Amino acid sequence: MELRTATDLLAEARNIVSKDSFPREAEARFNSIMRLHDATRAGYPQIAQLSRKAQAEMFARTIDPATLAFFCGHKPQQDQISVSGGLIERHQVHRFGGRSRGAVTFLRDYSSVLAAENRTYAGLLTTQGGSDGGNMVPIGFIPTVFAAAKRFDQVLEAANWDIAATSDGRPTNQPSLTDTATSAVKIAEADAQTFANPSFGNIAWPEATTWTSKAIKASVQLDTDAGVKLAALLADAFRIRCARGFGAECVSILVADAPTGATTAGASAITQTDLLELVKSVDPSYAAADTSGWAMNFNTLLYILENVNTSASSGDALFRARRDDRGHILLLEKPVYVSPSMDDIGATKVPVLFGDWSRFLIRHVPTEAAVIRYDELFMANMQKGYEFLFRADAKIMHAGGSGDDPIKKLVCHS
Repeated sequence: MELRTATDLLAEARNIVSKDSFPREAEARFNSIMRLHDATRAGYPQIAQLSRKAQAEMFARTIDPATLAFFCGHKPQQDQISVSGGLIERHQVHRFGGRSRGAVTFLRDYSSVLAAENRTYAGLLTTQGGSDGGNMVPIGFIPTVFAAAKRFDQVLEAANWDIAATSDGRPTNQPSLTDTATSAVKIAEADAQTFANPSFGNIAWPEATTWTSKAIKASVQLDTDAGVKLAALLADAFRIRCARGFGAECVSILVADAPTGATTAGASAITQTDLLELVKSVDPSYAAADTSGWAMNFNTLLYILENVNTSASSGDALFRARRDDRGHILLLEKPVYVSPSMDDIGATKVPVLFGDWSRFLIRHVPTEAAVIRYDELFMANMQKGYEFLFRADAKIMHAGGSGDDPIKKLVCHS
C-alpha cells in the first residue's frame, strides 16, 4: 500500500481539476482526496469531525430541499413546495389554546399524496435516468421520523398503516370483514347462483387524536449555523418521543383488546408449550398469514432464546436464531417485533402477543403531520422552538363472528 503525504494528495487534486472535463466521478474523487488531505494535516480529531460531516451530508441527501431550507432558518413570504412533496408554510400569528405563539413556520410532507398519484421525480441534483439515482423521490423529513420510530418500537412497524389513512381527522366509519371459512366452489352449467356473505363489521374512528413531541428549544446561533446537523439531531429526538408515547398507546390498546390465547403454568417462566398453545389459539387463517408474527420486549426475547429456543447448556441459542430480510429474529418462522412497551415476564403480566398484524390498524392523517418552528415565542431567551405534531389512533380490526380474534396474548399465571 502506498503512503502519501499531504503534499502528494494536494498535487493529485490539482491534476484532476487541471483537465479539460470535470465529470461527476472526477468531482467525487476530488472531494475525497481533499478530505484525506485535510485529515492528514489535522490528524485524528479532524478525521472524527469529517466522519460527523459525512453523516450530516448523507442525511442531507435523504431529505428534500424544503426540509433543508426549513432547518436552515428560511422564512418564506409565501408557501413553498418541493417536487418531492415538502411544504413550508409561514404564519405571521399562530394561536393555540386561545394563546398567541407569535410567528411560526410549518414543515409538512405531501409525498404520500404524490405517491398515490403514481408520480415519479428525479433525485436531488440529478436528471431523469441519471447515474446517481435518477427517477427516485427523496425521502422527506417527516416520513424519515416515522420510519425511525417504527424501528424503535416495532409494534408500529408491524401495524397496518395503509387502509386506515385518511385525508383529514374528522370522525369516520370504516367497514371491516371476516371471511375465514368460505371457499370458492365449482359451478356447473345452468346451476343456480349461490350466495355466501362474509361477516361485515364497522370500525368507528373518533376524531383523530393529536400527538406532540413537546417543543424542543435551540439557541438562535444553533438554529442558524447547524442546518442539517440540527435536522438529524431533532429527527432522532422526535422518533424516540413518538415511539415512547404513541407506541406505548398502541401496546395498551393491543393488551386491552386482544383476548387471552394461553396462560403460563408459572408466574416467572415461559415454556415452548406456552408459545405453541398461543399460536394454536389463533384462527389458522390468521396464524399462517404472511403478515403474522410475535410482539415482545427485548428481555423476553432473550429469555426465549436462552431457555426455550434451545438448551441453555448448549450455548448455541444465538447461532440457531434466524432472521428475516428485515433483520427480525424468527420464532416458528414468524418474525419477532421488539417493543420496549411490552411487559417483562411476571405474575399477571402480558409479555407476548401473536397474530396477524395486518389486522392491527393505525388511523393517521399523513398530510397533517407537521414540524413547527417557533420563530418568536422563545426569542426573549434568544431561542427558537421545534415541535413535531401528528394525528393517529389504533384499533384491532374485528368484524364479529366465531374465531374473529386476529391477535391474542400470552398471560403469565398469577
